[in-house]
Amino acid sequence: MSLVYGLSGLLLALLLLVSIHEFGHFWVARLCGVRVLRFSIGFGKPLCCWTDKKGTEFVLAPIPLGGYVKMFGEDGTTEVHPQQQAFSFAHKNVWQRLAIVLAGPAANLLLAILCYMLIFVQGTTSIMPIVDGVTEGSPAQYAGFAAGDRIMAIENQEIQDWQAVHLALFDALGDQQAVRVKVARDNGIYTRVLSLQEINRQSGRIDDLIGALGILPYPDPAHIAPRIGSIESGGRAEAAGLLPADLIVRVQVENMVPMQVTSWSQWVQIVRSYPEKMLEIMVERDQNLIWLSLQPAARIVHSQRIGYIGAGVQIAPIPEQWLYRVHYSVLEALLKAVEKTGAMIALTLDGMKKLLFGVLSIENIGGPVTIGHIAGQSLQAGFMVFVAFLAYLNISLAVINLLPIPMLDGGHAAFYLMEILLRRPLPETVKLVAFKVGMVVLGVLMSIALANDVLRLFT
Repeated sequence: MSLVYGLSGLLLALLLLVSIHEFGHFWVARLCGVRVLRFSIGFGKPLCCWTDKKGTEFVLAPIPLGGYVKMFGEDGTTEVHPQQQAFSFAHKNVWQRLAIVLAGPAANLLLAILCYMLIFVQGTTSIMPIVDGVTEGSPAQYAGFAAGDRIMAIENQEIQDWQAVHLALFDALGDQQAVRVKVARDNGIYTRVLSLQEINRQSGRIDDLIGALGILPYPDPAHIAPRIGSIESGGRAEAAGLLPADLIVRVQVENMVPMQVTSWSQWVQIVRSYPEKMLEIMVERDQNLIWLSLQPAARIVHSQRIGYIGAGVQIAPIPEQWLYRVHYSVLEALLKAVEKTGAMIALTLDGMKKLLFGVLSIENIGGPVTIGHIAGQSLQAGFMVFVAFLAYLNISLAVINLLPIPMLDGGHAAFYLMEILLRRPLPETVKLVAFKVGMVVLGVLMSIALANDVLRLFT
């Protein structure tokens, strides 16, 4: 089922992203009087196509990893008859060519704003940043954090939910050695100095920045009952006869003394520690105690062999007093959406800077598999979660496309800006060399992303 959601989410996200991006180029090209020869969503042999009254061929192709708008006179090297120069891209003034190039990323940013506006109009519900636990020996423990602390602000930035905590910490990562965090405890406000030195020294992939600092947000697995919530079809849990709502009570490994299981984190650790070992487990089901035999499958994660059974946890409803709810009018939602989009653009650029200077590892770069995995999770979590993911993906695509790398929209825009400054086009030899360099840069980045995807598939 997760594979179905992943593929569906990936295809839907790519279809929307590519369509809106290429439509931006197409619409502004038509406004500028350029004849558009083809509007293609996808690459490869067309699955279906039709032609409108203006002679534009609209194509849907089977490889959904991009698209293109082919314009008359686009290459600038083919001789155009004087009577047709009015419809040629190459014969438009530099400001019109710049507008056409920038229209694709601009359309993605506009879609992101509309996505965030929809979210804000509907209203949002998130979990307040109340600490549920602190990892022993972690920076959070040394800073004085404790269970029950409500994070109020980080470096004078007001905090309402865990997403805001993550964004504030990510913003400080690599630039600061510590951050000041205001927390509310026992009707008082206290300032904690949270060290980032240990995280700044890490060179690998950081999946959970908050957890890496030792802060355990709700729900902390150490405080969750070991009750089964979901069963993966075809997994070892299903084969053993486990059912949703089963409560794990005891477990016996081979001839060892049976041990009491009191939390989900303890149960996960047991399963991970005994790959391909037979476990005898006692579960409580409908107020009855029964014994089942379970043999965890083996998986390799970060070069370690661990057990896996294909079962998820059942989480109790979040206490109402821990929820942060907010609702906006249409105008307020629009302003908040523009503000949110600007903040996410800054965050994306900051992430790129940190990758470039080695603050973040290149292991954090993801490709189609990573996007598909996240798209599937967000689609499975609900429509509005998918909308939020779609907004972020549009922003990422727009920012990447605006980078001054030849082959990208930003590279073409850079050429046109140079043409404006120099008052003449750049020599074709310079453009050719720049395009070759751009192809190498993009090839390296794509290779890193695909390599990371492959590694994640097998780990």
